[in-house]
Amino acid sequence: MPLFRPFVRPFSAFANHRNTEENQEETPFEFTPENHERVCELLTRYPDNYKSSAVIPALFIAQKQNDNFLTLAAMNKVAKILEMTPMQVYEVASFFTMFNRTKLQKKEGVKPTELEEDTAKSLTALETSNKDIARELRSTYINSVTEETFEADDGSAAKYILVKIPFRSLKFYKKVSSQVIDHLEKKFSCSVIVVVNRTIDSLRKVTHTSQKRPRSRTLKAVQCATLHDVVVPSSIVGRRSRYSPVTGVTEQVFLDPLDKMLVEEKVEAMADAYRKLTTHKVSIEFAKPTSFQKKKLEKLNAKRE
Repeated sequence: MPLFRPFVRPFSAFANHRNTEENQEETPFEFTPENHERVCELLTRYPDNYKSSAVIPALFIAQKQNDNFLTLAAMNKVAKILEMTPMQVYEVASFFTMFNRTKLQKKEGVKPTELEEDTAKSLTALETSNKDIARELRSTYINSVTEETFEADDGSAAKYILVKIPFRSLKFYKKVSSQVIDHLEKKFSCSVIVVVNRTIDSLRKVTHTSQKRPRSRTLKAVQCATLHDVVVPSSIVGRRSRYSPVTGVTEQVFLDPLDKMLVEEKVEAMADAYRKLTTHKVSIEFAKPTSFQKKKLEKLNAKRE
């Protein structure tokens, strides 16, 4: 009996697999000579009747070779080398969340909404049409997409799209954030805000005495990082907090004045998104431009005219 027996779930993401141009059984996949040698070296660590124990490291090698994406053909190749049935490999890949199989990363058993599927298809289309940023887009995944409504300052009803991505996609998303937001805003014809899912560790969390809570997982650090996510594609250049016995804490955030043309229409949506995510009210304004920035703004306005 093998050391590792894959757990079979009653529901699998592969039961509803949809073939795409880059992810189907006919898509060619072969290990490079270096990676094939690594897989063969893995097999030497186990007896001949325990080859299936190498399924997880073999899938990792296949995913890394394929630009951090695990296709159906790659899993079939691993199954053939390890002498396993394809379904056994599918179940392993669907059980562990570190294997990237689809653009939309949902919890097992949670069905994606129509809006989430449309967003995932739109990003996939952007990935295939723009080869310059395809590598970063391939590692940018989606956790959830919702349509949020709020009341604007003039009393009218407004809406925006709130997209949440996993933390492991942050490094790649930062490089293509402007392109992603512009593409989605053109598709949905409204403001789009992308935030990263982060973990907050409570002070009451029971851990080993030698294990300290990471500063990046404190409540204040997560809220600060969320604020920086909300204002993209602009950036924060200043913050101010004022305390009043009547209104409480009023936080003012100042954005780069050079980005005023880009995000001026999204300021109210940004403030509402931050309030819903953190329950904190914030006032978003643009900083006073310096003499150098004034000259640069004049040149930009002259070009547009």
